[in-house]
Amino acid sequence: TVPSIQLINEKDDKGRITNSVIKQLGDILLALQTQKHSYETVVIDVIDDVIEMIKIAVCDELTPVGKPRLKSLSEIPYGKGYDFFNQAITELVIDLKALPMNVIYISRQVSEYDDN
Repeated sequence: TVPSIQLINEKDDKGRITNSVIKQLGDILLALQTQKHSYETVVIDVIDDVIEMIKIAVCDELTPVGKPRLKSLSEIPYGKGYDFFNQAITELVIDLKALPMNVIYISRQVSEYDDN
């Protein structure tokens, strides 16, 4: 059988993330790297959503305790939010590329039309 893992930032009753997509992806990649399996392909469907969930997780992680969760990476001083986000994405891509497997990223297409 082929597992399908639903990624979601799990939250507590206050809306703070208790199990982030970043941690879940790390656990999945570690299992693929270290455990025996017969899988040949990993499919990330839809990568756009994974990237957004990572942004949300970074904002949550860098929000001071007791404060409302930051809504944007730009709210985090000194570029720290962008640095954490870029590090998480880079690590994800490098770890996926290092797997002895096929990796398929599914993304949405944006179509823009100019009627002029």
